[in-house]
Amino acid sequence: MAQRFDRCLTQALDPPGLQLGQRAKSGAVRAPAGLVLGLRAAAFLLVVALCGGVAMAEPDQAAAAAEDAAAERAEREALLALVRRNREPARDQEAVLDTSGQPYVGNDHAPVVLLEFTDFECQFCRRHLQKVLPALLQEYVNCGKLRYVFFDFPVEVRHPNAFDAALAARCASDQRRYWDVHNWLFENGQSFDRDRLLGQVGAVGLDLPEFVACLDSARHADAVRSNQEKGVQLRVRGTPTFFLGRPGAAPGEVVVVRRITGAQPFAVFQRELEVQMAAADGTPARPADVACCEPNEAVPADR
Repeated sequence: MAQRFDRCLTQALDPPGLQLGQRAKSGAVRAPAGLVLGLRAAAFLLVVALCGGVAMAEPDQAAAAAEDAAAERAEREALLALVRRNREPARDQEAVLDTSGQPYVGNDHAPVVLLEFTDFECQFCRRHLQKVLPALLQEYVNCGKLRYVFFDFPVEVRHPNAFDAALAARCASDQRRYWDVHNWLFENGQSFDRDRLLGQVGAVGLDLPEFVACLDSARHADAVRSNQEKGVQLRVRGTPTFFLGRPGAAPGEVVVVRRITGAQPFAVFQRELEVQMAAADGTPARPADVACCEPNEAVPADR
């Protein structure tokens, strides 16, 4: 860059035919030395500005190029991370978690426990509810082999209504209607509206004044915050995130052994559940295409 500046300056100050002391060609008028020096002085100021502009522009261009390259690298790394996550959705996770007071379905003595950290405005959580949860209930929960536990993890930065939705579901749980409101919230979480919520609450038979009092008092806010803190301790980075474990020594305690990240296909859960169930009872995992329940068996009652 310095060489370009020197070359630019030299060419401007010593143009052909205007060099001090140069012998004029035959028939040409030789410029007086004073005039040449004056012209050089004026040119010097102009050229410094021009050549300096060239010199100053290059760092700006280099900085822009470096910024573009960094952005491309970040995007590439994000894509690679997504591919790796989808390729290896389950990994070992060691932790002990207290599930006391959390809404759940399934047998209290089921050998395997699946925990879901969820957000009522999360479209991937809704996809899991619609596409995968029914099969999990049918294949495992209804058979008494799996207890399925829900934890609130509202991502308030992106989903401004998710926290209020979590409070609403817990207020419904006080009247043993958690699942009615839970399912409705997932279906309508993207357009959460208090009046529509109250209409639904009345439609499923809840005591409306009691529900409103619970919601307005934010009675369960501490419980939702506690769920969020547990998720942070378990390094939950997005919803849905699942943890697979077995019952611990104390009531409500779960020893977590595996993490499943994202709205994965049913086959992913099936594979992991079969491995854990085989380990729990010491028998080989059953074939993936063998069902254990009749299609019309009822889901356990609301809790």
